[in-house]
Parts: sequence; structure tokens; C-alpha cells
Amino acid sequence: MAQSQVGITQLLNAEAEAQKIINNARKEKAERLKEARKEAESEIRSFRAEKEGEYQKHSQQFMSGRDAVVTSLETTTSSQIQEVQKSTEQNIDKVADMLLSFVFDVYTKVEEKNY
Repeated sequence: MAQSQVGITQLLNAEAEAQKIINNARKEKAERLKEARKEAESEIRSFRAEKEGEYQKHSQQFMSGRDAVVTSLETTTSSQIQEVQKSTEQNIDKVADMLLSFVFDVYTKVEEKNY
């Protein structure tokens, strides 16, 4: 009977040891998962920062190019408006005389048609 008692005690000790091993394995697995999660979050942050930097650089290039185009268009438009105004001022008397001559100069010559 003492020997069966020793066998049961050995089995209980082995079971307790196995439980400790399983618990340690679970703790190590949980720690590895936490560490992997932290590493993944760190990589995501660095990737996000890199892409944000690329986006900002691209945006600045686009906006500076856009500003140059807008400035160029404003300058060109302004100069064209000034040219039209200058031409209008120079030719306003000629145009008025031409319109008046079309209205008041009536030609009364009748053309004959051959039927």
C-alpha cells in the first residue's frame, strides 16, 4: 500500500509539474504575442510616418507648381486685358466713324438685272 501511495504521489507531482510547464508556455506565448504586437505597431507607425512625409513632399511640390501656374496666368491675363484696353482706346474714334458712315451714307444706285 505504501508503494501505491508513492505512485499516486508521483503522478500528482508529475501532473503539477506538467501544469506548471503548460502555464509557463502560455505566459511565454502571451508575452511573445504582446512583443509581436508592439513591433507591428512600431512598424506601422514608422510606415505611416514615411508615407505621410512622402505625401507632404508631393503636396508641397504640387502646390508650389500650382502657385507658379496661377501667377503666370494672372500675369498673362492682366497683360492681355491691358492690350485690349489700349487697342480700344486707340481705335474707338475709327470704329465710331465707321459705324456712323454705315448708318448715314446710303448709296442709291440701282443695279439692273438681265432676265
